[in-house]
Amino acid sequence: MIQGYTYIDVKPTITASSQHIGTFHQDDVLFDWTEVRIPAGVGRLVGLSVNMRGVDGVAQSKEFDVYFSKSNTFSLGTLNSPVDLQPNNDLLGALSVTQNYFTNGLNHMEVANVKTSARVTVPSTQITRNEHRIYVGGISQFGHHFGTFSFTDAAINVSGLSAATFTTLDGTALTDTFGPGDIVHAYNPVAAASVICGEIESMDANNLTFRTDGAIQYSNGGLPLYTAPDGLAAWKIQNGAGAAGDLEDNAHLFNIHPLTLKLSFAYTD
Repeated sequence: MIQGYTYIDVKPTITASSQHIGTFHQDDVLFDWTEVRIPAGVGRLVGLSVNMRGVDGVAQSKEFDVYFSKSNTFSLGTLNSPVDLQPNNDLLGALSVTQNYFTNGLNHMEVANVKTSARVTVPSTQITRNEHRIYVGGISQFGHHFGTFSFTDAAINVSGLSAATFTTLDGTALTDTFGPGDIVHAYNPVAAASVICGEIESMDANNLTFRTDGAIQYSNGGLPLYTAPDGLAAWKIQNGAGAAGDLEDNAHLFNIHPLTLKLSFAYTD
């Protein structure tokens, strides 16, 4: 019999295009079903910690609901739009991250800690002998906004760069809105399209350098979250050949994982 506890980091994707729209209103989809691998024998959710990034570098502690499902067959709906979930029999449980669970001492991000006795019934179908799979989704309850005023102050011709570094950036100091390891997408306002920038390797207040070493960032119980291109040439064409990865003037930058959920489970087998 396995005893004890385990925790799993979950980084749901909140796209740059959905963040660019602006505020997530009450009952808007914050993130759709995100696959999470959990060890066999885990059956009781005992806690949830949330790391929430701020709005333009200013900490926020906004309420949201977390749902658990045994499948992603029935989408919660479009991000930053009202939830639109078809009735189904796949839901496993839910919990609410309310205001009283947040701390108040940080300047650029905030943390919530939820202790729960909720039981998440893990599906009997296993991926492997030692793993199960569940899905996690989120619904906003109080005006989330993850936008930044970190943006390009001139167009960037990515194919012409001599290093995987953006230097023509303006607005809010990057050190207020981003951190090493963040996966950054830009949103080109004229083309109305998102562009993959990459995983931040190093940075200062005005410059971002992205990884080009082929490294894989994992999350969600061991699933690949992002694979850095292997070499500068590969980084330049990660969005496609030619001008596909170029950034327009005034393209805003977004961390597409502004929430990290830490799910704490107790073993029941």
